[in-house]
Amino acid sequence: MMITERQIIELENLNKKQCEAVIAYGADLYRQGLMKGAIIGIVGFGIGISIQCVVNEIKSSRRK
Repeated sequence: MMITERQIIELENLNKKQCEAVIAYGADLYRQGLMKGAIIGIVGFGIGISIQCVVNEIKSSRRK
């Protein structure tokens, strides 16, 4: 999502305390997204390894 000209003007007119609050809010959103992404990645990796083990077991049982 791009910032519009109106939003740029509003951001330029913020005072110091408001800027710090906006920065803190953005940093918090970034951390939340980073944690959610890491959790989803770890769960996906675990599921992938589990599926691979099951597939290998099925393949080895068919060879016998």
